[in-house]
Amino acid sequence: MQPELLETFLDLVDSRSFHRTAERLGLTQSTVSARVQALETVLGAKLFTRSRAGTDLTTEGLKFEPHARALRHAWAEARRSVDPSGTQAFTLRIGIQNDLAAGHIGDWVSGFRRALPETAFYIEPDYSAQMCADLGTGHLDFAVLYSPRALPDLHFTSIGQVTYRLISSDGDRRGALVADRYIRANYSPAFQTAHAALLPDLTATPLAAGQNGAVAGLLSSLGGAGFVLEETAQALLATGRFAAVTDVPAITQPVYAANLYYDHDLPGGYFNAATGYGALGYGPGAAVGAALARPDRPVICLIGDGGLQFTAAELRTAVDESLPITFIIWNNSAYGEIADAMRAADTQVIGCHPSPLNHAAFASACDLPFVSIAADTELLHWALRQRNDGPSMIEVRVA
Repeated sequence: MQPELLETFLDLVDSRSFHRTAERLGLTQSTVSARVQALETVLGAKLFTRSRAGTDLTTEGLKFEPHARALRHAWAEARRSVDPSGTQAFTLRIGIQNDLAAGHIGDWVSGFRRALPETAFYIEPDYSAQMCADLGTGHLDFAVLYSPRALPDLHFTSIGQVTYRLISSDGDRRGALVADRYIRANYSPAFQTAHAALLPDLTATPLAAGQNGAVAGLLSSLGGAGFVLEETAQALLATGRFAAVTDVPAITQPVYAANLYYDHDLPGGYFNAATGYGALGYGPGAAVGAALARPDRPVICLIGDGGLQFTAAELRTAVDESLPITFIIWNNSAYGEIADAMRAADTQVIGCHPSPLNHAAFASACDLPFVSIAADTELLHWALRQRNDGPSMIEVRVA
């Protein structure tokens, strides 16, 4: 099977338009049609239906789509496996968010090489959207990025955050900021949202840039104000030309590790964390969905005491449906992760210590078997071995 047939098929799955796919791939519509027909001939099945409303996948097309993605990825890996890598066994291709490259790539690659001495490395700084696309096609093996993008088989893990701080050559107060002297940074959608909340009157300015280095260079040449990475801010403050704007808080940007597929050690098992897509209280509802989909398999939901208060009613749903879910409540009597992020950003911790639920009383109200233990591995193993016909709750006391 020719790789270009798969590429055309998958682009058409995304665009649902022969015209748009032709434009995106630099082809004629007749070539797109010919490739689709050739693929359908090889498979012996019709993959698309065309109408005035657009292009839709047939049932056979829907079934073929995940296999097409896997085949495209396998072909990319096969191509890369024969690329020259010197004396190394293979090459690992890593993408990294542009703003993280200068400050972190040296130390990271040094660590990679110590851990994987037989591996050659290709490093490519880029933006999140392109790295997600490259992971999906097999052109990257791993990426460190700002903005997760929901694509088939991509998995994201939160690994920390970086801080952007506002500095200015025109004074240390927000009142001195003017649009004509302001360099608006646009590092990610999350950053843009936080910036708009902090400085709504500076969302449209004559100068804007999407890289820390560009913003820093413009500030050095032109003066004015703008958000830059903490390390960059400290270097510019040391010149004496700039001051930190003290009445505008720093903006923190989450950082994620991304890879294609998740190599679970249990066939049919799955692990998912709400890294960027879920909010507080994501876990119980997701666990209910997983248990309904696979009622023959036990499900474990790990959630903090703060997050539980947002979706506590889902525990009663689990009781009503007799679902085999063990809810493990990590009780630190706080929104601990949020508080840690505030401390890391040198920000006052506010609103992170709500009064905790009485979990024993709550479990009783929900007719859930309940046990409360200290944060001890052996105790947790013991609690998990207790047999229950339906859902149960384990409180792990951390505070």
